[in-house]
Amino acid sequence: MFFSFVVAVAALQLWLSQRHIHHVLANRDAVPIRFAARINLDEHHKAADYTLDKSRLTQLHTVVEAALLLTFTLGGLLDACAHWLHGFFTTGSYHFGLSLFAAFARSSDVGCLRSNNTTNARSARKTPLRMRSFFVGMERSLSPAGPD
Repeated sequence: MFFSFVVAVAALQLWLSQRHIHHVLANRDAVPIRFAARINLDEHHKAADYTLDKSRLTQLHTVVEAALLLTFTLGGLLDACAHWLHGFFTTGSYHFGLSLFAAFARSSDVGCLRSNNTTNARSARKTPLRMRSFFVGMERSLSPAGPD
């Protein structure tokens, strides 16, 4: 079921991106009437080319992100990272959990390709609070339980 959802989300994102690319290509040769007084054809071509390049990069990002997610979860890479980290930290220690999280988070840094999106900019401001909540929760789950 998880595999199906990951593939469905990636396929939907790729389909929408492809529709966007076709729309830009279809309207690349003429400046929209509302902007004709302010934008010349060369600037319009430059903007269309930039949009096409960015859309293609977004498609690549979508494929790589889905592949990484499936590799980590279903491919066993997360488990392999955990086994490798056992050589450095004791199981259940705070440092073990943080290093496992860091390995997973570092590998998913592909998201920086879309960092100029305003939604991502807004969520980036909230990231320190989210990370703090994550680490506090991790610390509580990894610390030994107190007396009952």
